[in-house]
Amino acid sequence: MTKIVDMGNYEMHHPTEKLKGKVSNDGALSMEEIEKRVAQNMEKLTAEFLKGLSESIITVNGALTALGSREARPEDQDTIFRHAHDMKGMGGSFGYPIVGMIGTALSDLTDEKTKLAALNIPLIKAHMDVLRWIVDQKIKTEEDPRAAPLLAALEEAKSKL
Repeated sequence: MTKIVDMGNYEMHHPTEKLKGKVSNDGALSMEEIEKRVAQNMEKLTAEFLKGLSESIITVNGALTALGSREARPEDQDTIFRHAHDMKGMGGSFGYPIVGMIGTALSDLTDEKTKLAALNIPLIKAHMDVLRWIVDQKIKTEEDPRAAPLLAALEEAKSKL
């Protein structure tokens, strides 16, 4: 029988059996098995992230081409910013903090404080080229020796602005 306690505006229903008594470990997964399954799922999610990142690079490069080939439109700048902002937020979540770092730089170069006419298209393109290479090479962090020279070149180019 369930014990009911009147609390004025509501009732508390207390079950006669304790929850712990209803839960058993019989047939439960081991912690090792749980960790193995989580790792497998993260591998799949990371592969999807990298595929989506490649698609974002194509979209951003399309917006950059549009900005350079005709009268610039605010929508093109917004496209670049939105994709960069996503990269900034998701890179670290999927074990690619360097993608987040490039996304941050691209966000800063294309945010609403930067007027459309003042966009530094060559520098944005350089960041996109580095990002494409990073994705192709599956470079995860800025400590990777393959990334260091390119990141240093990007920093030098930004310092000259």
